[in-house]
Amino acid sequence: MELNDIIQELKSQQNEENIQGMARFGINPSKVFGVRIPTLRKIAKTVKKKNKLNFEHNHELAIKLWNYGYHETRILATMIDEPELVTEDQLEKWTSDFNTWDITDQACLNLFDKVPLARKKIFTWCKSDKEFVKRTAFSLIAVLTVHDKTASDQYFEDFFPIIIEAAIDERNFVKKAVNWS
Repeated sequence: MELNDIIQELKSQQNEENIQGMARFGINPSKVFGVRIPTLRKIAKTVKKKNKLNFEHNHELAIKLWNYGYHETRILATMIDEPELVTEDQLEKWTSDFNTWDITDQACLNLFDKVPLARKKIFTWCKSDKEFVKRTAFSLIAVLTVHDKTASDQYFEDFFPIIIEAAIDERNFVKKAVNWS
């Protein structure tokens, strides 16, 4: 599947009822198709299967999907990108583009937890004044606690000071991620 094929598929699945539901959960309803995560996962699986030997194509397609700028294209980008091809510049750009809690969390769940560079950015992102950048740090900690079965207790204990420090942040989306972590 190419970018245009994916956009056509998303447009064909557009659902106004879902868009209204997303708005109730604090997701800006502009640039949204209203396509549910299970459908996005099916599309991602199709893309990955078709391009299973062409990692660079998946990475390039993920960049195009991200730059398309729609809610679902950004989540889909996090599902198909290749962790070993993600650069520090890409991490910084995508993180600074985060504008909803669910894109932030999906990026952590689908991609960032597999990118060693992202793990190192936690201590930088946790100091950000930007709400969703800061949320990224704590969402990633929470995801790693579930996904990384090989990390030591000490690895996670090193996050305690930043969790304690951020516990007083009054911004809703930061506070929820801190609680989650």
